[in-house]
Amino acid sequence: MVGFVNGLSLVMLKAQLTHFQSSAGKFLSPLSPEGAATYGCTLLTMALVRLGIPKLQEKVDAAKAVPPTLGGVVLSAAIAKAFKWPLKTLADVAGAETF
Repeated sequence: MVGFVNGLSLVMLKAQLTHFQSSAGKFLSPLSPEGAATYGCTLLTMALVRLGIPKLQEKVDAAKAVPPTLGGVVLSAAIAKAFKWPLKTLADVAGAETF
């Protein structure tokens, strides 16, 4: 079972790394606007999942109904949308005609 889970995690990692690459196939530079937004949103989500949401759940009982991963993704997406960060969307990846 451990080998299967490790293999699955590698497949998921490989699939997600494409979001950190430009259309030319090179990794985004953290100094470019798109790279800074992508890496920044990733770090923000990780910080919310590990630190922000659990601390909020300790203080507010109603927050315990929301899993930290869901809360982190929703808050990060809302912040990125509000500040108009240049991030790839599902429409960019799957095509606008998919929706």
